Amino acid sequence: MKSDVIWKDLPFEEAIAFFQAKLNVPTRHWDDLWRGMHSRAFMVAGAMEEDMLGDFNAAIERALKDGTTLRDFQKSFDKTVENTGWSYHGTRAWRTGLIYNTNLTTAYSAGRWKQMTDPEVLKLRPYLGYRHGDSVNPRPEHLAWDGLVLPADDPWWNTHYPPNGWGCHCSAFSLSQRDLDGMGKAGPDTAPEGGTYEWTDRRGTTHTIPKGIDPGWDYNCGKAAYDNIPGMPGAGNASKKVTPPPPPSSRFKKAVPATFKEVTGPGVQHPLKSLPRSATLYPRPCAFMSRHIPHRNILR
Repeated sequence: MKSDVIWKDLPFEEAIAFFQAKLNVPTRHWDDLWRGMHSRAFMVAGAMEEDMLGDFNAAIERALKDGTTLRDFQKSFDKTVENTGWSYHGTRAWRTGLIYNTNLTTAYSAGRWKQMTDPEVLKLRPYLGYRHGDSVNPRPEHLAWDGLVLPADDPWWNTHYPPNGWGCHCSAFSLSQRDLDGMGKAGPDTAPEGGTYEWTDRRGTTHTIPKGIDPGWDYNCGKAAYDNIPGMPGAGNASKKVTPPPPPSSRFKKAVPATFKEVTGPGVQHPLKSLPRSATLYPRPCAFMSRHIPHRNILR
């Protein structure tokens, strides 16, 4: 008997929603946005033109929604570069791979966080496990964390929830007590004390970062996106699930201020009415973000 069932991949709605909620922010340097800011904003270092940034954004969204490949993204990238005359750093293969993989990895990871920390899921599966991504050149710390099991609310996940650096393909997965029994664990592990190191950015600011994590990656992309953080879009009633409506397609041609105005929902009191007409008035977009999304409210 012939089956009429058609098997196909379904869109990862949580990952798509995470990415669609981001605001386009022109930047000159990769660290103009820092840590949790990346969960609320889309950037490509050196992309200062609104149309260019919008094209890159649209190409990544197609990858998330339609499953377009890196090769597809490269074709779109080439067209955008040709139309704008953009001169970028690095080789084409390295730059396109970085943009494509970084955005897809963080979107999927944030989407997984939203799924795994749903209250109903946590009742049955209250633990998270760390899984190494089998990189060709693995980081020793990431290998050491492979198989680590901690409660989903353990503070360790605030800084070590994957990805934990450029090119990191590690992931986290939810576990029940029955799963732990099958692993031979009576209970969750104890969060490792791996130490820290200091890193000084181009402005001369020194940051203390957990060992094994690249500078700027010591944050939880899911928490930074979904937690009710005062002063950030969507904050307000912690008892309600706040999901900003998908912005219109024209947002890809909008400047940051226009995009911010589209954010609605409980607790949003239009703090950006005094925004300048163009975000490029701020030579350092990090300062722009800090003014309107206070630095102290970004998960660190």
